[in-house]
Amino acid sequence: MNSRNTHRNSLQSRNTRFKNRSLPIFPPRKRHGLKNNSSNLLSEVYEEFSRESSIHGIKYTSRSKSIPERILWAFLIILSVIAAGILAQKFYYRHKQGNMRTLVISNQYPSWKIPLPAVTICQSTVASADRLNKYMRESKKLKMPSGLDFNQFLNDLQFLKELYIPTNHFQNAISRLNRIVSYNNLSVSEFTSIMSPSCDDYIVLCRSQGEIKPCSRYLKISMTPYGICCSANYDPLPTEQKSEYYSSTYGEVSLLSVILRNSSPEDRISGLFYGDGARVLIHDRHTYPGPSSREFIASRGSEVTAYIDGHTLTASPEVLSLSQKERDCRTSDPGSITYRLDNCLANCHEMMSRSQCQCVPLYASVILGSDTICNFTHVACMSGVKSRIARTSFRGYPCHCLPDCEGTSYSVATTAVPMNAVQYNPSEFYRIARRYPNVTAIHVTFARQTAMLLRRDLVLSWINLVSSLGGVFSLFLGCSFISVIEIIYFFSCYLSQLMKSRTTNLQQ
Repeated sequence: MNSRNTHRNSLQSRNTRFKNRSLPIFPPRKRHGLKNNSSNLLSEVYEEFSRESSIHGIKYTSRSKSIPERILWAFLIILSVIAAGILAQKFYYRHKQGNMRTLVISNQYPSWKIPLPAVTICQSTVASADRLNKYMRESKKLKMPSGLDFNQFLNDLQFLKELYIPTNHFQNAISRLNRIVSYNNLSVSEFTSIMSPSCDDYIVLCRSQGEIKPCSRYLKISMTPYGICCSANYDPLPTEQKSEYYSSTYGEVSLLSVILRNSSPEDRISGLFYGDGARVLIHDRHTYPGPSSREFIASRGSEVTAYIDGHTLTASPEVLSLSQKERDCRTSDPGSITYRLDNCLANCHEMMSRSQCQCVPLYASVILGSDTICNFTHVACMSGVKSRIARTSFRGYPCHCLPDCEGTSYSVATTAVPMNAVQYNPSEFYRIARRYPNVTAIHVTFARQTAMLLRRDLVLSWINLVSSLGGVFSLFLGCSFISVIEIIYFFSCYLSQLMKSRTTNLQQ
């Protein structure tokens, strides 16, 4: 018994010692780590934000009783944000396209400050019987290859226009013409100069600002898509260093007057347009006389007066300070060739011809030393390039052409009357015109003493863009500025709580 009591007392004293001793406390092991803590913190902060937020719809994503209702409100909010983003993108594109306007600064701008336009006159005939007979009389007769006769050659000459307007519909005739040209060792340029009338053949009198002078002082031969033409005041290699020409005359005192001698209908073997007379192009002095020029037809036996209205386009310093992509127009670089949209398009079309046909058209604006002139064998390829040109956008690849930021353009109004003034007007101009039957008189003059001054200017700034975008988001999210502040406050609270939670976990 004594031994049992002694053992019991020893156990009780040992338990008393362990009971008074303090044991170490270990923190509980975290199973999911920081990720679970962050998601719980995000949920708590979002619930607090949704209860206090004034943005319509957000509070129902956490306070709705049923889960489908919460999902519905969340879907509506996401859909509203997507719609706001799409509409904001449309506002941005509208801002980029409409941030500049062309404003009328003055419609009383003096016309003597407007540079004189270039005048290009083109006969409709590209193959003349008189020119061919003249060449044959000079003992330079065209030799016919075996199997071809001269009458067949005359019949095929009507398809000479295929060099200017390629259709590839008359392959046999084109092939025979190519054989004749090659057999006589002629280039296509030499052959067309033999067949087409020159300036001296149909322009017999020139008068500038009331003074009659030799036409050679005014008119120069120029190659255009309308054939071999005669141009006055046209600069084929434009640079800013060359001086412009101005005039203070207007109305009855014409800038340029010419008398055209018309050929007989039997003389025209091939022509580029139907009817008789001449095609007159009015264009900028630095611009290639192409399809974008202002043009009219001066018919046979008529007197045509072309009244010109000038328009000068300038650009404000704010526009010129923008990049070329932002202002969507291009200016001429100092010391380089004057930039014009029409010249850029012509160069692009010629580049496409070089790449596809390995040649440039007969009427190309720029012919390099290494270029080959397209002849009759390239008509099929040239017709394909022509169809591709019609489908090509001038802003995109491969042209990359932009409108002009600055420049001069012209509008033309014409009046035409029968050429009967030679019977009543005793001036020298009409006395000389009396010597030729069925002549055509052309007068080019400024319509009035004033012109129009235009300026490309900024009308929308980034403030307009921000206000438009703010209005879009306020439409879909409730209060624009307050909502943005609340959203920023939500993310700042979440980040703050997340940083505190990480600091606490690291300390533990």
